[in-house]
Amino acid sequence: MASGTAERTQQGSAAAPRAPRRQGALFPRLHPGPSPRPGHVAHHQRMRLCGALIEALAATPYDRLSVRELCALAGVSTRTFYVHFRGKHECFLAAHDLACTQALQGALAAGGRVVRGRSLERELAAFLTLLAENEHAARFCALESFSAGALGAQAARRSAAALAAAVAQLRQQAGLSCGPPWMAEALVAGVWRVVANRLGAGRAAELPALAVPLARWLATPCAAGPSSDLGAATPGARGRYGARALVGADPALGGRRLAAFQLSPRRALMAAALDLGCRRGAGALCERAVAQAAALPVRRLREHFESPAQCLAEALTLAWEELVQRLLVLERAGGAQARIAALIDALAQDAPFAQLGLEEVVAFGPAGVRARERMMCGIERLLEPDLPAQLERPLAIEAGAGAIWGALGACRRAGRLGASPSLVPALLALTSPEAIKQV
Repeated sequence: MASGTAERTQQGSAAAPRAPRRQGALFPRLHPGPSPRPGHVAHHQRMRLCGALIEALAATPYDRLSVRELCALAGVSTRTFYVHFRGKHECFLAAHDLACTQALQGALAAGGRVVRGRSLERELAAFLTLLAENEHAARFCALESFSAGALGAQAARRSAAALAAAVAQLRQQAGLSCGPPWMAEALVAGVWRVVANRLGAGRAAELPALAVPLARWLATPCAAGPSSDLGAATPGARGRYGARALVGADPALGGRRLAAFQLSPRRALMAAALDLGCRRGAGALCERAVAQAAALPVRRLREHFESPAQCLAEALTLAWEELVQRLLVLERAGGAQARIAALIDALAQDAPFAQLGLEEVVAFGPAGVRARERMMCGIERLLEPDLPAQLERPLAIEAGAGAIWGALGACRRAGRLGASPSLVPALLALTSPEAIKQV
């Protein structure tokens, strides 16, 4: 079975336009009279506010959505809003948790009594069907919530942790090894990438049909044992230089290469943003700092980018794509295993770049979501460099590239990013068509 589109390679996951903005209350008030249960009115109001936020973000970015507009959609007063939430951010987190919890609980309930080897298919089918039937809520969790920046990234990490715990439990119930610590998070990242790509392309109706092949992919036997992990990188022929040094974007090692060329204002701003992001962290970026580092006025930054975050996201994407191209040249004689091992080595030798690309990127908002998808497309190129870009990717490659990104991110957060002998074969097992050969 093939999946994915060439569109997402260029536009990222958020290709589908936002829904038209709706006017008036979306949810009816309760009928006057005594409540049948204590707290019923408060619960109903809270659910209306969460539902209104999910619907509103389908048409309005988070930073442009006001509490007053949210209350109008929910049919409650602003005073009532502040009874339930301290601010818009708290309502956002509650809505995100609600949407993810309802989908997960519905899927687990649909699984019913566990039948060995079949519960994964039933529960994943229920999960994907719920997402397809509640497209606004699904888009909120997978795409629109990232318009909240760091808050959206925080919510995404919480939901990913819950999904990873559920996947680990389901694999155990199906008689499969839980594998190393990164395994469940990697599998979630792979499935979630497939979901986000379908939602972003307006193809939510296709999700239920992917339940069987994705369940077989989730049941992929782990080539690494439970104790296997990402070990410290061993410097070698590939590991002498970090990611930015390989593409000439590291001021310490490759700055001379940058200085040898007259950069356009756009490229100078991107180089400055990447350097600042790696040295200070993405949260420290501001218009003035990026412009000063590029020796340009702030107005030039505004001419080229909507925000410093967008500038950094595009710089990170360009550096990642140049890194992939460099690795394809260096490992021309090697196979996918050599190329993925070289990628891990390059990231392990450049911890700030790895942190930006594997952890902080989704905090950049929609530009970060697009950057993440393009980085995963880069991993696809390392796996299958000869596959024409205009062709649809096999499902195992699409999900497997997301899983590799998720596994590297999990181990980066654990402080153990490097290539161990058993790691790369375990990751490549997730990209093999054999995992879903029955499809």
